[in-house]
Amino acid sequence: MNSVHFQPVSNFLELANKVFEVQKVRVTQLLPYADVQHIGSTSIPNSVTKGDLDLVIRVPKEEFKQAIQVLKSIYDINQPENWSDT
Repeated sequence: MNSVHFQPVSNFLELANKVFEVQKVRVTQLLPYADVQHIGSTSIPNSVTKGDLDLVIRVPKEEFKQAIQVLKSIYDINQPENWSDT
């Protein structure tokens, strides 16, 4: 098992916010109907973080399968067990 090291979110906040904005534009250009939110510890002031950026991307149910294909073309799959079509 790998060790996880946490740091104050203030060490990453500016970069995390910039990367989020870039990724939000990237996703919404491909999926204009998507709701893209910055979640996880880098979105919480004064927290601690591993330094990774977490996004949630919500789409209408009828667009889900197409959105998966689009997102697979630009991102690696991470935690597919968290995906839901509801």
